[in-house]
Amino acid sequence: MAYEFSGVVYVDETPLPEARLDLSGGPSQQSFPAVFTDSQGAFNFAGLENGTYTLNITPPDNRPDVPASSNNPVTINGADRTQDFVLLTGGGVVLSGDVRWADGTLAENV
Repeated sequence: MAYEFSGVVYVDETPLPEARLDLSGGPSQQSFPAVFTDSQGAFNFAGLENGTYTLNITPPDNRPDVPASSNNPVTINGADRTQDFVLLTGGGVVLSGDVRWADGTLAENV
């Protein structure tokens, strides 16, 4: 079965149009054709199998203030996946999601 991976690329809090996204990996270790974010910063990769992929994001040439983001892991595991990415002009990184202890319970207030 094939799945989709989609999301939005932001620069700080604003959607980033025309960013290039390169996806590689998965069970066959292949490189997929690059996609570009639309005017709302949205992207979509289709036809993905279960596995771990690597996503590289390159901002458009007209945004030299925005850093590229490399080696972002993406895991497809039996369902479509939605994940947004935030590139910071100040040179930092924003991570979002749950932090869990080794036994799988949610770590609160970390």
